Amino acid sequence: MDTFPTSPCETLAERYQALLEVAEAISVHRDLHILFRDLAQRLPRVVHVNFVALSLHDPARNTMRLHSIQVNVPADLVGGHEGPIEESPAGWVWNTQQPILVPDLAEEQRWPKVTGLMQEDGVNSFCFVPLTTAVRRLGTMGFLSVKKEAYGETDLEFLQQVGKQVAVAVDNVLHHQDLTHDRDRLRLLLEVSEAIVSHRDLSALFRDLAQRLPTVAPFDFIGLILHDPSKNVMKVHVLETAAAHHLNTRLDGLELPIEKSSSGWVWTHQQPLIIPSLDEETRFTTGMAALKDIGVQSVCLFPLTTAMRRLGAIGFGSLEPRAFGDQNLGLLGQVAKQVAVAVDNVLNFSSTEAAQQSLARERDR
Repeated sequence: MDTFPTSPCETLAERYQALLEVAEAISVHRDLHILFRDLAQRLPRVVHVNFVALSLHDPARNTMRLHSIQVNVPADLVGGHEGPIEESPAGWVWNTQQPILVPDLAEEQRWPKVTGLMQEDGVNSFCFVPLTTAVRRLGTMGFLSVKKEAYGETDLEFLQQVGKQVAVAVDNVLHHQDLTHDRDRLRLLLEVSEAIVSHRDLSALFRDLAQRLPTVAPFDFIGLILHDPSKNVMKVHVLETAAAHHLNTRLDGLELPIEKSSSGWVWTHQQPLIIPSLDEETRFTTGMAALKDIGVQSVCLFPLTTAMRRLGAIGFGSLEPRAFGDQNLGLLGQVAKQVAVAVDNVLNFSSTEAAQQSLARERDR
């Protein structure tokens, strides 16, 4: 990888040249991690920067996530950290849409958790600028230095210009990811339709879904819970696992009171339900222990309903807490609608077959 001088130059011409190089890097790199790694090497020629960070706002969770951090000094850093907006300078910048410059980190009293981690990594000053396009507020770009008072007002103006260019690049990448995600969702829904057509057996259908769905909606367990009108209870009919997991306990046939179970709530209210943490759940006293026994920590359930009747619920379980959010409701809700039709068809076929067998027995008497 090319290296660049680390002593900043104060000439305006060099800074314009640096902006041209930023534009060049943006045109070359489609991967944000590689782009920021390139910028971490280029920018020190004109500004004191040792860490270049990209933080993105997650609208579903209303948090700031450190998507990428690249360095030009020895450091063992990774991205992926996530936290509330009010607990980080990146969140403050995203919320106010104003840049922030902290010349001496030791004197900064806000955001103690985040600034404490910065100090552990040797950071002594930083500057964050908003990443915003005409369409949306994306997040922030952070410039951090091991040097105190590394940035002045002139540096701030320059870094804001860098941020404006990078915002367009980030927006393009995220838009491409959204399109790819939408394409994958449509493909998956078509695959679900194919699976429904090819399976008349509910266990085989759910076994198939357990292999297909985790590629776009990660989960570890998928279950079918049907309402039993003869007993007025919810009954577990199928429980399948994703490929990497194996059941130590069979829950098939487990009967659950409607008023005390999550599946009963979904069947009664005809609404999806997310339980972020089974350990913290107090509404449903039945069924939670059995799920926790097999390691489930969070669940998401949807009603299975057709135009003719309310059948039951489809449930997704994860070994991780808070695995499901509002972003899962759209896709899994569409899957639930398709599965409801399949379940209804199978139940109707079974009823018809049972009636025919009964008639045959009557004729044979």
